[in-house]
Amino acid sequence: MDTLGKIAVVFIILGAVLLAGPVYGFTSIASERGVQVSTAEGTSAYLGMESTDNSVNGVDGTAVAILHNNLESDMTFTDISIDITGDNNLLDESNTPTEIGAGNNKTVDVVCEETVGGPPDGASGVANIHITVEQADANGVTITDASLKFDSGYDCHQSADDENQDESGEECDGPPWGQGGKPDNC
Repeated sequence: MDTLGKIAVVFIILGAVLLAGPVYGFTSIASERGVQVSTAEGTSAYLGMESTDNSVNGVDGTAVAILHNNLESDMTFTDISIDITGDNNLLDESNTPTEIGAGNNKTVDVVCEETVGGPPDGASGVANIHITVEQADANGVTITDASLKFDSGYDCHQSADDENQDESGEECDGPPWGQGGKPDNC
């Protein structure tokens, strides 16, 4: 047998082994390849995030963002943070969700910090709010590094407990702070 004949026999045997592989215990042949996936923006992502454009104006909490669970299973946040920066750092988070039911929404609420004796200097302004979900899990799906940055206006005044007192604690006439402006004699 010449060299070409020997090579042909080797290829025939190799082909028979490859074809017989699935029959003798090999159930699949796989290869790894890189896959690049982009995330959806806004409310259509698995974890949708949007600002409400609400202005914060009190100590009761204002919804500044809505988180949407667009999956068919409950979502649990294992690491979520709210970073608020601004002119006077007068805002604080009041409601940060830890889970969202399947197909439901939850809000992120922000409040004015409690102040006593009337509005502080610079009681109104604009704050930059940055919501970061480091990790959220939902029945086999893990969402990482989702974030939303936006600006929110605020107008923070005296707390509800001291709403009709001037800086010295004296009673004032007129509407409370944040409900129509400054009381008449304050």
